[in-house]
Amino acid sequence: MNRTNMSDQLGFMHCVKTEVEVLTNFLQFKSFSQQRDIRVVLLINDLDICTSDRVVGVLDAVNILLSDKEVPFISILAVDPQIMVECIEKSSNMFNNGYEYLDRIISLPFSVPRMNTRTKLQILREYVHGKDEKEKQHDAEMKSNVAENLSCCPSYRRGPNHIGENPENAGDGENHVADLKIKVFNNLKTIHDGETSLPGNKIQLMRILNTITIELLVREKADKNMQQKQQNDAVRDWVLLTISWPCRLSWVLQCVEDKIQSIELKLEEGNMKETKEMGEAKQERLEYLEQSLLQVFRDNEGVLDTIKKRIKNLLELDGDPDVFKAFLLKCDFKVKDIEALANIVSLDHSLKRKLELIRGLRKKGSLDCTISIPNEDGNASL
Repeated sequence: MNRTNMSDQLGFMHCVKTEVEVLTNFLQFKSFSQQRDIRVVLLINDLDICTSDRVVGVLDAVNILLSDKEVPFISILAVDPQIMVECIEKSSNMFNNGYEYLDRIISLPFSVPRMNTRTKLQILREYVHGKDEKEKQHDAEMKSNVAENLSCCPSYRRGPNHIGENPENAGDGENHVADLKIKVFNNLKTIHDGETSLPGNKIQLMRILNTITIELLVREKADKNMQQKQQNDAVRDWVLLTISWPCRLSWVLQCVEDKIQSIELKLEEGNMKETKEMGEAKQERLEYLEQSLLQVFRDNEGVLDTIKKRIKNLLELDGDPDVFKAFLLKCDFKVKDIEALANIVSLDHSLKRKLELIRGLRKKGSLDCTISIPNEDGNASL
C-alpha cells in the first residue's frame, strides 16, 4: 500500500496525531530520565473571535488528540461559552446541544464573573498609560539599535521634507493624542452607572476609548473654540450608545428619519396648496425636534417587538434593553442633537439600512411574505 496515498486519505488530523505521539514519547522519555513528571500546558484563547469552522476544528482536535490519559498535555481553554455553543450547534458534525458538548470535553470548568466597573476602568487605565517601564526600556533599546544600523547604511537618506525629519513636531502630536486619551479616560470614570453602561468586553472598551479620542481630535480641528466639557460628554455618551446598543440606536435613528420625512412631505404639500396645514406641519416639526430619543424609542417599541424575530441577529449585538432606556434617560438626547452626532464613525449604517427595509415592508403590509433583498453577499431573505 502506498503510504503517501494512505496519509492523504486519512487527512490532516492523522498527521497531527502522529506528531503528537512522537512528542508524547519524547516527553515520556525525558520524564523517565529526569525522574519527574513533565507536563506541557497549552493555553487556547481568543478562539471566540475565530470563524465557526475554525472553532469547531480546534475543539475537535483538542478532544481527539489531547484527551488521552497518556498524553502529557494540560489544555486551558479560555473562551466565551455563549459563542462556543453557537458555533458547535451550527456545525452538522457536532452536538445539537452545545452546552452538553462542552460539559463532556471540559473536566474542570471555571466561570469568570462579569467585570465590574473597577475592572473595566483598570483595563482602560492600562491601555491609556501603555506598557510598564521594563517593556518601554526594551522598546527604546530596540529602536536605538535599528537607528544605528540604518545610519550605517549609505542608501538610507532622509530628505528635508521627510515626515520623520522633525521629531519634535512628531512628538508633540503623539503627546497631544496621549493627553487626549487620558482626558477621555478620566471622563469615562465620571459615568455613575459604569458597571452597566460600559461593555464587559476588552475589545469594545478599547473601541470606545479610541473612537471618542479620534472623534474629539476631528472636532478639535474643525472648531478650535468648541465647548470642551459639554461636547466631550455628548460624544462619550453617543459612542457608548453606538457600541453597546447598535441595533436599538439604529432603530431610533430610522424612526426619526421616517418621521422627519413625513413632516417634510406635509410641508411640501402645504407650499403647493398654501393651506393652514403648512403652519401646523412647521409647528409639528419644531415640537418633534425637541422630543427626546427615549420618547421616540418608547413610541416605536411596540413595532420593534413585532419584528424582533426577523432581526434576532441584530438584537443580539445589543446589551440589556432596560439599561438602554435608562441610559437614554440619563443622557437626555433630543431629536435635534442627531445632526451633530450622527456622523460619528462607530455606528454601522448597514444596520439602519436593514431596519429601513423592514419598516418599509411593514408599512406596505407585506412583512408576512418572504422578500429577497440583494446585499453584498448575494440575496438575503427578510
